[in-house]
Amino acid sequence: MKILITGVGGTLGQILTYGLKEGIDLIGTDIHISPEDFRRENPPYFQNCQRVYTAGDNYFSADLTEANDTNVLIQKAGSIDVLVHLAGHVSRKTSRQDIHSLNVNGSIDLIEGAVLNGCPMVIFSSSGGVYGRYEKEAISRKEPLHLQETPDLITEETPTYPADWYSLGKVNVERALEYLSFLHPEKAFVSLRIGCTRLSNDPLDDSELKFSPDSIEPIVRQERIWVYHNDLVQIMKLVIEKCGPGYHVFNVHSQRPGEKGVYISIQKAIESLGFDPQGQSKTPL
Repeated sequence: MKILITGVGGTLGQILTYGLKEGIDLIGTDIHISPEDFRRENPPYFQNCQRVYTAGDNYFSADLTEANDTNVLIQKAGSIDVLVHLAGHVSRKTSRQDIHSLNVNGSIDLIEGAVLNGCPMVIFSSSGGVYGRYEKEAISRKEPLHLQETPDLITEETPTYPADWYSLGKVNVERALEYLSFLHPEKAFVSLRIGCTRLSNDPLDDSELKFSPDSIEPIVRQERIWVYHNDLVQIMKLVIEKCGPGYHVFNVHSQRPGEKGVYISIQKAIESLGFDPQGQSKTPL
């Protein structure tokens, strides 16, 4: 099996490269010129990327805002079995223009190009942020969902309600995937609405909090939607194995339904894919 992973130098890319390295032909791309330029917070993951990817062989530097780069990447990748698209701006402070250029247009151009080149499956890293305004409004009422004993659960059927340009960009790409599934009903398109994770694999890591300090116990909120590395790899493998043609969407984090403050449900992934989140597992993959 040949898998093209975009954004391999970032957090999700390094985690998945480490977890999928056995028995799979991986091709990586990132805006960095070489894997030597990848993030280094997790040395085993960084070192693994140096072993797995070789510039000019199975690693290609590409700026997905440039049509030529995207086209060359698709041609160099050749016939792939799965596109795992992770690349994009991750800061909530990124401008609307930059989000639209890379996260939306760049993503759709790449995905459509891969599909037209014969790729039968696309997996897109969306975000739990597509529901962000539900929690933001609850916090403004001093009733944060992540501190309630049994909050009303947000499921994949809950209407998206983004609170920033980043999350709105994710919604736009999800809609494009759904439309592409109509145009290409024989292919599989999957949106994974992924919670929080870090290269440290520690939910108490406050070095890159996406929530402002005044959001009421932001570390607790981060814990409620935390994805441990082994669980991220597990669901990726399950999606590749079990998702057939059509459009699919799953919420992804490591907290089981019914736990205090868990307000985004992963029950669909548990029932449809056999997802079995291990949680609390901070050991390396």
